[in-house]
Amino acid sequence: MLNRSIKNWLRCSSLGTLSLGWTLSATPSLACSQNLEPEQEIAAITAAISEQESGDDYQAVNPESGALGRWQVLPENVISWSQEVLGEVVSTDEFLENPDIQDQIAAYKLSQYYYEALGQTGDSWEAKRFVAAKWYSGEGSLWGDTEPQVFNGQLYPSIAEYSLEVASKAEQIEQCESL
Repeated sequence: MLNRSIKNWLRCSSLGTLSLGWTLSATPSLACSQNLEPEQEIAAITAAISEQESGDDYQAVNPESGALGRWQVLPENVISWSQEVLGEVVSTDEFLENPDIQDQIAAYKLSQYYYEALGQTGDSWEAKRFVAAKWYSGEGSLWGDTEPQVFNGQLYPSIAEYSLEVASKAEQIEQCESL
């Protein structure tokens, strides 16, 4: 399902059906009312975060934070998350070199975050914003925080901007899936 979502995302992107920018004013699209299965929503948000974080590049390394791979996992999370998801510790080098490991860890953690969010909010759109905020900042409840983020002197978008961008991308992916 994840690969299908990514393929549809790329297809829709190349057709020019997406026009996304950093904006804080957005209304959830009709995809929210389509009553998609949670697995479809998780696949869409997973694809959206991959696109946002690295442009789908498994080899990406952030020069400021050291975040790794397609989903830009922080090095300090690789050990604990690999133990949690795979039952064994994976080094950061092995993580970066193995797309399957990256896929498994991201899919597991984002699914975990989505069900946590859906349980708290009961709303698909807010759940997407929560998941994106938690992935970006470690705290899902900050999805409305408009304070720009700074890491090692580098300015990054606010949590609100990031979560809105990712949730909007996920909605676009869902619309493409329903075509």
